[in-house]
Amino acid sequence: TEGLGCVSNDFMGGGGGLDGLNVDACGNVYVTEYVLGYVWRIDPMGGIAKAVKLPNYWIPNMEFGRGVGGYNGESLFVIPINEGFLFELPAGVRGKESTAP
Repeated sequence: TEGLGCVSNDFMGGGGGLDGLNVDACGNVYVTEYVLGYVWRIDPMGGIAKAVKLPNYWIPNMEFGRGVGGYNGESLFVIPINEGFLFELPAGVRGKESTAP
């Protein structure tokens, strides 16, 4: 798979639907698109980039690593619905800390 570089600005160009969502510490939003297997990155200024194309068609889940047990805190881990797959996408920035009231 590719890294999280900007390779396209064709957001929702192929008939998939949006599913998973996550945010990094810099305010970039990551969204998965099922059917096509894309992970999109939307920057804080509204710029949209296709971050990566995965070989799996349904990718509803993704989470930043916590830096424990080999899960790099600056990588986004994408979990497709197909059993046995886990993709590590180097983001170069940590995920936004989750807080609850």
